[in-house]
Amino acid sequence: MTKGLWGWILSLVVIRVCSLVMITSFATRISYFLGNMMNPTFTHDEIRNVVIQILVVSVLIFVFQFIQGELEYRAQAAARSSIRQKLFTKKQCH
Repeated sequence: MTKGLWGWILSLVVIRVCSLVMITSFATRISYFLGNMMNPTFTHDEIRNVVIQILVVSVLIFVFQFIQGELEYRAQAAARSSIRQKLFTKKQCH
């Protein structure tokens, strides 16, 4: 059954790793921002840069999650199609 699904499975693994990297990056940037928020040396330029980075990472997380959902749907559809094909060929043989 998994004969034609290895490409989908590998794609899902890559997207999930990318998503995990982005989530880790988001957590790092948020913790940096919150840790330095009350620091008097934390300038407006640094705040702006961190907020922009957080927004970009948030959009990337959304995109990766969206792609992951689409890949899961297509992998399930390919698996269902493969199972139907095998059942259909078995019924014709008997």
